Amino acid sequence: MNQWETLPDHSHRVGEQAAAFAAHLGWAEVLRLAGRLHDIGKLSPEFQAYITGDRTSGGDHSSAGARIALDSYGPNFGMVLAAIIAAHHARLTGGVFDVRRCLVEGTVS
Repeated sequence: MNQWETLPDHSHRVGEQAAAFAAHLGWAEVLRLAGRLHDIGKLSPEFQAYITGDRTSGGDHSSAGARIALDSYGPNFGMVLAAIIAAHHARLTGGVFDVRRCLVEGTVS
C-alpha cells in the first residue's frame, strides 16, 4: 500500500484543514491559500531527485510558495501569507524562522 499523497491531494487537504482551523478567526481563506501553496517547492528538480533517492536532501521547499505569495499578493497581504508559508517547518526541525527578516525586509528564502 502506498502511503504517499500526491502533491495536489496533499495541498488541497492541508488547505482545507487549515481553513477549518482558522474559520472562527475569520482567516479561513488566508489559511486555505497558505495550505495550498506551502509545499509547491516540492515540484523543484532538487526535491524530485530527493524523493527518488538521487539526493540526500530535498533542500528548501518552503521559499517557493512564499515567493509566489509575495509576488502575487503584494507587500502587505502577500508578506503575511509568505511568512506563514516560509515558517511552516521551522518548529518541527528545530530551526529558527526570522519573521522580522521576512516581514520587514521582504526576504523569504
